[in-house]
Amino acid sequence: ATLGDEAKKRDEAIAACRADVKLLTEQVEFKGVSFRGNTIDFGRLATFNLNQHAFESLEHEKFVRKFVPRVLALSRTEACAKWLKRIVVEGFASREGKSGYLYNLNLSYMRSQRVLCALLDSQATDALDELDRRLVQTLFLVGGSSFKATTGIAEDDRRVELTLEFLDLD
Repeated sequence: ATLGDEAKKRDEAIAACRADVKLLTEQVEFKGVSFRGNTIDFGRLATFNLNQHAFESLEHEKFVRKFVPRVLALSRTEACAKWLKRIVVEGFASREGKSGYLYNLNLSYMRSQRVLCALLDSQATDALDELDRRLVQTLFLVGGSSFKATTGIAEDDRRVELTLEFLDLD
Protein backbone atom coordinates (compact mmCIF):
# COMPACT_ATOMS: atom_id res chain seq x y z
CA ALA A 1 0.00 0.00 0.00
CA THR A 2 1.22 3.49 -0.77
CA LEU A 3 1.61 6.24 1.76
CA GLY A 4 -1.45 7.92 0.23
CA ASP A 5 -3.51 4.76 0.77
CA GLU A 6 -2.38 4.55 4.40
CA ALA A 7 -3.21 8.22 4.97
CA LYS A 8 -6.67 7.68 3.47
CA LYS A 9 -7.30 4.62 5.69
CA ARG A 10 -6.17 6.57 8.74
CA ASP A 11 -8.40 9.54 7.89
CA GLU A 12 -11.38 7.25 7.29
CA ALA A 13 -10.82 5.40 10.58
CA ILE A 14 -10.56 8.66 12.53
CA ALA A 15 -13.67 10.03 10.79
CA ALA A 16 -15.56 6.85 11.75
CA CYS A 17 -14.31 7.11 15.35
CA ARG A 18 -15.37 10.76 15.55
CA ALA A 19 -18.77 9.91 14.04
CA ASP A 20 -19.28 7.25 16.72
CA VAL A 21 -18.41 9.75 19.46
CA LYS A 22 -20.80 12.30 17.90
CA LEU A 23 -23.60 9.71 17.90
CA LEU A 24 -22.88 8.95 21.56
CA THR A 25 -23.18 12.61 22.53
CA GLU A 26 -26.50 12.84 20.66
CA GLN A 27 -28.16 10.10 22.74
CA VAL A 28 -31.04 11.31 24.92
CA GLU A 29 -29.34 10.22 28.16
CA PHE A 30 -26.40 12.51 27.33
CA LYS A 31 -28.42 15.58 26.32
CA GLY A 32 -26.30 18.65 27.03
CA VAL A 33 -23.02 17.08 25.91
CA SER A 34 -21.62 18.36 22.63
CA PHE A 35 -18.83 17.21 20.31
CA ARG A 36 -17.01 19.72 18.12
CA GLY A 37 -13.75 19.07 16.32
CA ASN A 38 -12.15 16.50 18.61
CA THR A 39 -13.58 17.93 21.84
CA ILE A 40 -16.32 16.55 24.07
CA ASP A 41 -17.86 19.39 26.07
CA PHE A 42 -19.97 18.35 29.07
CA GLY A 43 -21.67 21.73 29.20
CA ARG A 44 -23.43 22.19 32.52
CA LEU A 45 -23.40 18.44 33.24
CA ALA A 46 -19.93 18.57 34.84
CA THR A 47 -19.27 21.94 36.44
CA PHE A 48 -17.53 23.22 39.54
CA ASN A 49 -18.28 25.78 42.23
CA LEU A 50 -16.48 29.13 42.24
CA ASN A 51 -12.82 28.76 43.34
CA GLN A 52 -13.26 25.02 43.99
CA HIS A 53 -12.13 21.86 42.27
CA ALA A 54 -14.85 19.60 43.65
CA PHE A 55 -17.77 18.94 41.32
CA GLU A 56 -20.70 21.31 41.77
CA SER A 57 -22.82 18.30 42.76
CA LEU A 58 -22.54 14.55 43.22
CA GLU A 59 -24.77 14.21 40.14
CA HIS A 60 -22.05 15.80 38.01
CA GLU A 61 -19.47 13.29 39.26
CA LYS A 62 -21.91 10.43 38.61
CA PHE A 63 -22.58 11.76 35.12
CA VAL A 64 -18.87 11.62 34.27
CA ARG A 65 -18.73 8.00 35.56
CA LYS A 66 -21.75 7.15 33.41
CA PHE A 67 -20.50 8.83 30.22
CA VAL A 68 -16.79 8.01 30.13
CA PRO A 69 -17.16 4.19 30.06
CA ARG A 70 -19.12 4.65 26.82
CA VAL A 71 -16.21 6.65 25.39
CA LEU A 72 -13.83 3.92 26.57
CA ALA A 73 -15.96 1.31 24.80
CA LEU A 74 -15.66 3.34 21.59
CA SER A 75 -11.89 3.65 22.11
CA ARG A 76 -11.70 -0.15 21.89
CA THR A 77 -13.52 -0.34 18.55
CA GLU A 78 -11.65 -1.00 15.33
CA ALA A 79 -12.29 2.55 14.12
CA CYS A 80 -10.72 4.16 17.19
CA ALA A 81 -8.27 1.67 18.69
CA LYS A 82 -5.52 1.95 16.10
CA TRP A 83 -5.33 5.77 15.91
CA LEU A 84 -6.54 7.17 19.26
CA LYS A 85 -3.41 8.37 21.03
CA ARG A 86 -4.92 9.78 24.23
CA ILE A 87 -7.79 11.69 25.76
CA VAL A 88 -6.81 14.95 27.41
CA VAL A 89 -8.99 16.15 30.29
CA GLU A 90 -8.95 19.94 30.14
CA GLY A 91 -10.22 21.97 33.07
CA PHE A 92 -11.36 25.57 32.88
CA ALA A 93 -11.84 28.41 35.34
CA SER A 94 -14.02 31.50 35.07
CA ARG A 95 -12.58 35.00 35.12
CA GLU A 96 -14.72 35.92 38.12
CA GLY A 97 -12.72 33.70 40.47
CA LYS A 98 -9.76 34.79 42.52
CA SER A 99 -7.61 36.95 40.33
CA GLY A 100 -4.51 35.73 38.68
CA TYR A 101 -3.56 33.63 35.74
CA LEU A 102 -1.49 31.12 37.74
CA TYR A 103 -4.23 30.65 40.33
CA ASN A 104 -6.78 29.85 37.60
CA LEU A 105 -4.33 27.65 35.71
CA ASN A 106 -3.79 25.60 38.87
CA LEU A 107 -7.53 25.47 39.55
CA SER A 108 -8.14 24.28 35.98
CA TYR A 109 -5.51 21.57 36.45
CA MET A 110 -7.04 20.46 39.76
CA ARG A 111 -10.46 20.20 38.09
CA SER A 112 -8.93 17.94 35.44
CA GLN A 113 -7.41 15.82 38.20
CA ARG A 114 -10.79 15.65 39.96
CA VAL A 115 -12.28 14.02 36.86
CA LEU A 116 -9.58 11.32 36.97
CA CYS A 117 -10.16 10.84 40.70
CA ALA A 118 -13.87 10.31 40.01
CA LEU A 119 -13.11 7.81 37.23
CA LEU A 120 -10.52 5.89 39.25
CA ASP A 121 -12.52 5.73 42.50
CA SER A 122 -13.00 1.99 42.95
CA GLN A 123 -15.11 2.56 46.09
CA ALA A 124 -17.86 4.58 44.37
CA THR A 125 -21.21 2.78 44.17
CA ASP A 126 -21.15 3.33 40.39
CA ALA A 127 -17.40 2.69 40.00
CA LEU A 128 -15.92 1.85 36.63
CA ASP A 129 -14.83 -1.76 36.31
CA GLU A 130 -11.15 -2.62 36.68
CA LEU A 131 -10.52 -2.85 32.92
CA ASP A 132 -11.97 0.62 32.37
CA ARG A 133 -9.98 2.06 35.28
CA ARG A 134 -6.78 0.61 33.78
CA LEU A 135 -7.63 2.09 30.40
CA VAL A 136 -8.24 5.51 32.01
CA GLN A 137 -4.76 5.29 33.54
CA THR A 138 -3.11 4.63 30.17
CA LEU A 139 -5.31 6.69 27.83
CA PHE A 140 -6.15 9.82 29.84
CA LEU A 141 -3.90 12.81 30.41
CA VAL A 142 -4.60 15.70 32.75
CA GLY A 143 -4.35 19.20 31.29
CA GLY A 144 -5.18 22.69 32.48
CA SER A 145 -6.47 25.62 30.48
CA SER A 146 -7.27 28.60 32.68
CA PHE A 147 -9.17 31.18 30.58
CA LYS A 148 -9.00 29.49 27.17
CA ALA A 149 -12.26 29.41 25.21
CA THR A 150 -14.39 31.15 27.79
CA THR A 151 -18.09 31.29 27.10
CA GLY A 152 -18.63 34.63 28.81
CA ILE A 153 -20.97 32.99 31.33
CA ALA A 154 -19.05 32.29 34.55
CA GLU A 155 -21.00 29.12 35.45
CA ASP A 156 -20.32 27.68 31.99
CA ASP A 157 -16.60 28.42 32.23
CA ARG A 158 -16.09 26.33 35.40
CA ARG A 159 -16.09 23.06 33.51
CA VAL A 160 -14.07 20.27 31.95
CA GLU A 161 -13.75 18.96 28.40
CA LEU A 162 -12.28 15.80 26.91
CA THR A 163 -10.12 16.24 23.82
CA LEU A 164 -9.36 13.25 21.63
CA GLU A 165 -5.84 13.19 20.21
CA PHE A 166 -4.99 10.89 17.33
CA LEU A 167 -1.69 9.40 16.23
CA ASP A 168 0.07 10.73 13.17
CA LEU A 169 0.61 8.43 10.23
CA ASP A 170 4.28 7.93 11.05
